[in-house]
Amino acid sequence: MMERRAFDEVIETPRLWLVLMQSDERQFKDYRYLIYQNKDNLRAFPTLLNQAVSLFGLVSFWSSQTYANAVGLAAHYFIYKKRGNKMIGQISLTNLDYENATGELEMWIDKSQLRKGFGTEAQQALEQNFYNRGLQKVLGIVNMWNTPSLMMAQKNGFRHVGYHPHTNERLILEKVRE
Repeated sequence: MMERRAFDEVIETPRLWLVLMQSDERQFKDYRYLIYQNKDNLRAFPTLLNQAVSLFGLVSFWSSQTYANAVGLAAHYFIYKKRGNKMIGQISLTNLDYENATGELEMWIDKSQLRKGFGTEAQQALEQNFYNRGLQKVLGIVNMWNTPSLMMAQKNGFRHVGYHPHTNERLILEKVRE
C-alpha cells in the first residue's frame, strides 16, 4: 500500500528541479510558451491537437492537471533546468492506485533538450520520491513510433508487457521496484 500524503513541491537533482504543477501564473506562461514555441512539442498533447490547439484547450488541460494534483489522483511536475531556470518539459505519475501501489509515468521533454539525459534524471528522481512513499510498480504507455522513448524506458528498467487496449500502436511497459 502506498502512503497517501501531500506531494513534495520541489524534487531536486544535480541539474534539474521538478516543480509541482500549481495554479500559478508564471508556471502557466512558461508552459504555454514551451508548448507553442515548437510545433513538435504539441505531439505530446493529443488532447490539445483535438481541440484545435486553442488557448481554451490548454487552460482546460491545465485545470484538470492541477485538480488531479490537489486530490491526489496524479502528481504532475514541470521539469526545470537549473542552468538558466528554464522549463524544459513535464513529468507525471498518473492513475495513482494507493491500494496496489502503482502509477503510470508520463513525460515529455522539449525537442531542443533531448538526448542530454534530462529525461532519465527526471524519471529516476520522481520514481525514487514515490518509492519512498511505497510505490511498487510503474507503468508507461509509449507510442511504437517513439523510438527514443522506448530506448530510454528499456535503459531505465522497463519491459514490454502488452498493448494498449484501444490501439495496438501503443505499448504498455512496466517497471517493478527492485
